[in-house]
Amino acid sequence: MCYNIFVENLLRKRKELIMKTKRIISAILFTFLLTMMCGMMSMASALVPKVTNNTTNATAEANSYTLSLAANQTERVYPVQIPNRGAINLHVSAAGLSSGIDVELFSDSRCTQEVGYGAYISSSSLTSSRTIKVVRGGTYYLKISRWSYGASAAVSINARLSFYNGADKNLGTSYAATYGVDSNTIVYHKVNVKNAGHLRVEGSEHYSWGKAGMYVTLYNSKKKPVSESKYVSSYNNYTADFGVAKGTYYIGVKTEGLYSMRSKVTRVKTKNISSRKRAATLNRNKAAKGLFVVGTSGNTHWYRVRVTKARKLKLTLNSKATGSIRVTLVNGYGSMSTYDTGSSTNSTTKLRRGTYFFKVTRDKKTTSGHYTLRWK
Repeated sequence: MCYNIFVENLLRKRKELIMKTKRIISAILFTFLLTMMCGMMSMASALVPKVTNNTTNATAEANSYTLSLAANQTERVYPVQIPNRGAINLHVSAAGLSSGIDVELFSDSRCTQEVGYGAYISSSSLTSSRTIKVVRGGTYYLKISRWSYGASAAVSINARLSFYNGADKNLGTSYAATYGVDSNTIVYHKVNVKNAGHLRVEGSEHYSWGKAGMYVTLYNSKKKPVSESKYVSSYNNYTADFGVAKGTYYIGVKTEGLYSMRSKVTRVKTKNISSRKRAATLNRNKAAKGLFVVGTSGNTHWYRVRVTKARKLKLTLNSKATGSIRVTLVNGYGSMSTYDTGSSTNSTTKLRRGTYFFKVTRDKKTTSGHYTLRWK
């Protein structure tokens, strides 16, 4: 009986040893296959692109690295740390190449999931640039590899890496470059308004051939839209104007590609009298400043005009707004309107001596902005 137990234990240990050996062999085979799949790649230290706001020459704000292949080395991988969604701008160059080199970005360490289109350099084309969109931050992998029919001498490649941030950000008075990853994802640009006034946003998309227009929308502190989408283009000098109260706002942009934007808030002190009985007096050759704040209920401003002798009145209305603002002479004939940022001048019929009223209105609640009204 003891002999039988001894034999059973011996057989069990033998079986365990065989299973352990199989696991070790499997691990070795997996490592070997992984190495073969990546073409005998070696992993190098991580690269970090420089976050840039330069939209015309990204390489001027790039971090520089030297990528290399040793003699007879076919491939090498460099991890790349990318902070957020956006786009990486890659510029590579080399001298004295005797074979072609691929420079490609992958989302996985095994280099099976390529991101975008890589750069290619050869003896006849020694420089190449690519802008590659990434939908999320994290570790990516930049692989350099020889063309299959190329030479095997050692290779040294100069690489410059910059990054266009596509995440939500604060919006200030200086242009900030942003990369929209798709036309369905809103990038929110935060604006802190210290005093009620006029918010001007300037921005445009950027392409190799020049600037293009884009849509912007104003959101409140809860990221709810309070304006209609405004198309900024060469027609309006790539600007959008809004009337805002003190608080936090966001400029939302939905586009795919590179754009830049900035903002400026100008304080506007106004009376904004919404009652005809309490209308503010507007004297001849003096200017009245008004402000329609986006999302508020006040849609009418009143001004009192005293005409000391019979005459025609010449009205001038200048606006920096999104939407239509209109002025009407209530107890006489004369009206005019402006749309968005513009200017309009009109004359009334001849008026008798007396008191008259100007009524300034906006066409809808989402219309907002700053205006100046004067008469002579």
